[in-house]
Amino acid sequence: LFTPRNNSSMDNSGVFVTSPEQWGLSPYMFHEDWKTFLVHFRNFAALGRQQGRCIESPTFTCNDQDWSLSLYPGGDDFDYTNDVALLCCFPGDEPGHVSMYLNHRSRGNATATFEVKIINKYGDAMETRRSSDNRQFDIISSNSGWSDIIKVSDILDESKHILDSNGTLTVAVSMKPISMKSTSVSSGDSEPAPTKLDSTVSDELPGEPSWMEQQAIVGTPS
Repeated sequence: LFTPRNNSSMDNSGVFVTSPEQWGLSPYMFHEDWKTFLVHFRNFAALGRQQGRCIESPTFTCNDQDWSLSLYPGGDDFDYTNDVALLCCFPGDEPGHVSMYLNHRSRGNATATFEVKIINKYGDAMETRRSSDNRQFDIISSNSGWSDIIKVSDILDESKHILDSNGTLTVAVSMKPISMKSTSVSSGDSEPAPTKLDSTVSDELPGEPSWMEQQAIVGTPS
């Protein structure tokens, strides 16, 4: 079984954080000079699908700020009806989609330009979303992301090989150093989530690489 090295972070809910280097992932998958973290959600197929149920990762640090990643396996339950700006970007909580948000966990305000990738068991990016440049995080809006980043059915589809042999969903979170100049905004722009402070389950397939070899069981979120 794979055991995360000492510089990885693990909590008792089956979510842990590692780095691409620990798995031998190609640096060309990610933006040069950005800092990238891998967030692993164990036993995804067994996670509850209740809308609004959130699973949050351990914190990770970038640009001297603490961050975490929240996963909503059944979609979020934020109310967008009173926010016209959000309605322009979110079609609503479409059933069957996973929601994902980056959370600012340090005191005070911060800005971040970030990108998330759903990584399959072969180390390929299956879905990529990028925020706008210098997204503002403050006490009113402490998180930002997407309500419909990927379909649950796509994650569970064995032919897509998104989950590894242990049923783990891996998400890469990349953040731009604040000293770098802003670049153009790509499609899939994120929006801050409305105030609420606070991407193959099967036997191992031939050719499954070492980066996604069996990982240590660390529990299942309650």
